[in-house]
Amino acid sequence: MKKEPTFRELCEEIIKAARQLWEKGWTCRNTCTISARLTPGQLDEDFFRGGNWTETGVRIPETAGDYYLVAGTGACFHGNAPDRKDCLGVVEINPSGESFRLIWGMKETGRPMSGFPTHLHCHGVRRKAAMVDERIVIHARCPGATALSYSAELDTKSLSKLVWEMHPESVAVLPRGCGMITGVASEDDLGTLVAEGMQRQAAALMQYRGVIASGATTCDALALIETVEHAADVYLKTSVCGGNITKPSKKYILSIAARHGIEPDPAVLDLLE
Repeated sequence: MKKEPTFRELCEEIIKAARQLWEKGWTCRNTCTISARLTPGQLDEDFFRGGNWTETGVRIPETAGDYYLVAGTGACFHGNAPDRKDCLGVVEINPSGESFRLIWGMKETGRPMSGFPTHLHCHGVRRKAAMVDERIVIHARCPGATALSYSAELDTKSLSKLVWEMHPESVAVLPRGCGMITGVASEDDLGTLVAEGMQRQAAALMQYRGVIASGATTCDALALIETVEHAADVYLKTSVCGGNITKPSKKYILSIAARHGIEPDPAVLDLLE
């Protein structure tokens, strides 16, 4: 079993992941949002207590009493290596799961990223649904997947079929496919829709907003985003080519799943030829 990172190591991992996303062109300044649910062993003795509670705007009982390491609002991860206390912070969730208080970091802004309530929804639903202990949530506005959400009418089944066909090996890491989140009328709707869209899938494409993913580590969550982005990129490029496009068969995708000991979602399999 991989050794659990210390709090300092986790900070470094998150800053590294955020910089990787910026270098890939998947963020622009502060549009990368990352959060990590801390374990008891990662709670640093330098944390302070007694700050004022601030309502998150949502009530998620599954997150009650949790501690999260999150990016601060407006945090900028490119350029020179940022001070972790400037761009990151630790917040404590109150016993009812509806308020938070800052207990470390965020020296620049003093408050978490605007997408924090959406991340809480994701953490809450994935800790119940996931087969492993998923503690990291990353959202990135990768251009290929975002463009796909503009150019094609998709639901979770059709998007999952597309991802498996454009990147057959993705069935090994996305055996339930990829969620598709649409119908976001306002920021207030987003968290609820994300929770619904990630009840079965560890990654989801948010219409016009990029990909959000949950994983046991920053590497795991980032890999899911990379997988969806790769599939979207292949689809968009093959669409430009025109003509008849060949696709992998159901038999081929099932052979990959069998090799990895994975049981793919039957509802998506039914769509394959």
